[in-house]
Amino acid sequence: MVQEWKESVTYCLVELYAFREAISSIQKSYFDGQPVTFADIWQELSEISTQAETTVNNFNSSFTEGLELFKPLDLEAIRNNANSQAGQVATYIIDHAKV
Repeated sequence: MVQEWKESVTYCLVELYAFREAISSIQKSYFDGQPVTFADIWQELSEISTQAETTVNNFNSSFTEGLELFKPLDLEAIRNNANSQAGQVATYIIDHAKV
């Protein structure tokens, strides 16, 4: 059950981080850095990221430190994984925007 939760959280965070990075890249490359999303949507994505990171940090401190029952989730590794996928996400968004 815990392993399934960790996999789900990791998947969601990778998708979220990759999407945010892709949007940032599109803004820089095509819109001279101007936002392409509504401010409230971007704010909501930031809040979701913060809440998820807090949950991961709570898991890591509650269930992995000292107890060694579970391996901690590595947010840096998750971010790196997301960054490697951001280009594909940006391409997908750009391709579908052309339709």
